[in-house]
Amino acid sequence: QSLAQAPRTRDAEAERDALDEFEAAVERARREGDTGSYERPAPRTDPLNPPQDQNHLPEGAEQ
Repeated sequence: QSLAQAPRTRDAEAERDALDEFEAAVERARREGDTGSYERPAPRTDPLNPPQDQNHLPEGAEQ
């Protein structure tokens, strides 16, 4: 026997509030992550241990 579930009712105002909160959080994160007129520093590299080329795995790691 299969019982059909009644469709859930949605609260449009609650969904609107949640979306407004989400958009405000995204805007805050964008502002806080903004470096303004300062450039982001270049990633540091160690000349004795250069970053691995992602297209060439170390020997033995090939799949």
